[in-house]
Amino acid sequence: MSKKKQRKLAALVEEQTNQSQKGKKNSSTKKPGFTLHWLVLLVIILPFLISEKITDSVTIIRYIFLSGTLLFSILYFLWQKKAFNLPAPPLVKIIIGSALLFGAWSIVSMQGALNYREGYYEIARHFLNIILLVVVITAVLKDSSLITRICKALVWVALLQGLIGILQYYDIGFTNLPGANEKPYGLMGNRNLFGSAQVFIAPFVFYMLFIGNRFWKFISGMSLTIVALSIFLSQTRSAWLAFVAVILVSLILTIIFSPTNRKKWMIGTAVGVLIITALISLFLAADIDGELVQSVKSRAVTITGSTSANNTTASSTITDRLQIWKQTGKLIKDHPLLGVGPGNWKLTILKYGTEGLAWANGIYSPDRPHNVYLQVASETGIPGAILYFTIWILIALAGIKAVLKTKNEDQKILVIIMLAGLAAVAVDAMFSFPMERIEHSMYMILIGAFILNSYINSRTDSDQKLWTLKKPVLIGISLILAFNLFLGIKKYQFDKHLTLVKTFENSRQYREMFEEAKAGMNNFITLGLEVGVSLQLKAAIALKELKEYDKALKEIKIAKQYNPYSAAVYNTEGTIYTDTDQFEKAIVAYEQAIKIVPDYDIVLKNLAVNYFRVKNYSACIQSLNKVKTEGDEYLTGLLNEAKRLLTQPK
Repeated sequence: MSKKKQRKLAALVEEQTNQSQKGKKNSSTKKPGFTLHWLVLLVIILPFLISEKITDSVTIIRYIFLSGTLLFSILYFLWQKKAFNLPAPPLVKIIIGSALLFGAWSIVSMQGALNYREGYYEIARHFLNIILLVVVITAVLKDSSLITRICKALVWVALLQGLIGILQYYDIGFTNLPGANEKPYGLMGNRNLFGSAQVFIAPFVFYMLFIGNRFWKFISGMSLTIVALSIFLSQTRSAWLAFVAVILVSLILTIIFSPTNRKKWMIGTAVGVLIITALISLFLAADIDGELVQSVKSRAVTITGSTSANNTTASSTITDRLQIWKQTGKLIKDHPLLGVGPGNWKLTILKYGTEGLAWANGIYSPDRPHNVYLQVASETGIPGAILYFTIWILIALAGIKAVLKTKNEDQKILVIIMLAGLAAVAVDAMFSFPMERIEHSMYMILIGAFILNSYINSRTDSDQKLWTLKKPVLIGISLILAFNLFLGIKKYQFDKHLTLVKTFENSRQYREMFEEAKAGMNNFITLGLEVGVSLQLKAAIALKELKEYDKALKEIKIAKQYNPYSAAVYNTEGTIYTDTDQFEKAIVAYEQAIKIVPDYDIVLKNLAVNYFRVKNYSACIQSLNKVKTEGDEYLTGLLNEAKRLLTQPK
């Protein structure tokens, strides 16, 4: 190490030591710097950003905000000619190196993907998370009070998010917020993700409850209570298990590693559990119609593995999920090295069939396996999964090392709680899809950054080398962030055009629908959130209605390239051929759709009509026997006529 670097390192370590010795009081009164300001604002603002102009009301706008904020901060450092000086022990270098290597491996995995463009967003976001991790570690090392300030901010965020969800569930307020399923989905647009977001934010609230003064203990206690109740009302089994993991892991680690706080933590945990249990009992007792009680019972029973008749809906969800996991296992077996490419699970899994699943009726289409471990392995192969999960395993190892080495009890408790947060992430990832949301990733990165900061601080300066990110590296980082921002804007524009396309489709304004679809097409974003719909498919539908069949088939060809196992694409192709009296070609397209979704009644009806046109009356009858024809005069007449003609002497 050069003398210049040694001096920088010595000054940095001395500054950290002084801050640590000053204690909580002095650190909290430290004048915040620029980095502190924008990081605190980031964690406050990000979870509340919503755009009602697009289908994906939360993810895209938050992705743009995070990318833009990070880009601005890096450009600020470049303009100020400041450098990122990071003491990087070997373990930290290995963690960051593994993260970079996973990103590189993901790029390689794109090469064999059905639609490689779907990987742009997944890979860009991964590098965005790496940059956020490095930035947070560096900022916290420069100003240790940042941890407390971020935790204070997240206490308020957790409190507000929880209240919004509770009021939403009881139809008192915030009922007009966009959401994809039953309330409460809070500000996350999805009930499952609302529950997991509250779990991921809980460790920061726990920490403030431990170190805060009387005021912050009161606010944190209230916030934690609201968090627990909102998680309960979310009726999300993965969130329930993850929250239990936070409580148990923090308790066990405190008992093992912090004798000083052992008794206090045990008493606090017992009191907290009793309060939460009492409040949940009151909520259940106030459930006059019994809907909440029945839902909670059915979901709780499925956690134990029971599939009784009294919880048909909940148990069917479990059955579906197990079958999806089994199919994903087959996919991994078929693509063990490179996987099917980032973002391509939802496109490839249909190849393995949908019989017996909710997808078989064509109304729903797969978007995720509800298991992060299987999704990463299926999309980047077994080597990719090993690389990705090694990152988090090593972060946990760094946390254990920090707990063993640190003398500061507050620092020790911080790491213990963050390790409990990692355990919650690990549990939730087994049954849900937390990687999908921007705010979830931010909470995960904050947990990892706080652990690594504590690990770095727990080591002596002789163990560490200074890692300086110089100007060329910062420029490279800026370019990555700029691409993320560009991609976010492209996603926003795509989704905005797709929303307008659907509006024109509903009002049968097909010329405007086609023009809007063409305006939204780009080479970076190809599929929408809703069942992987492409703008090319929507353009083909519009052109079919405008009777411009040749142009419609050209759009269908591109739509097939983007989503080759889409029943909607093959059904639309079939209708184009039906309209042009090419019944044999229409049958081929419809049969391809039926292979993917065997219970799709629209396709079965279309197929029956075309079988009748080519005088294949037996196949026509078989198709109509699979759908409901009662009350439909045309289909009933078609079925009767097919039966008559089939039995008619030739």
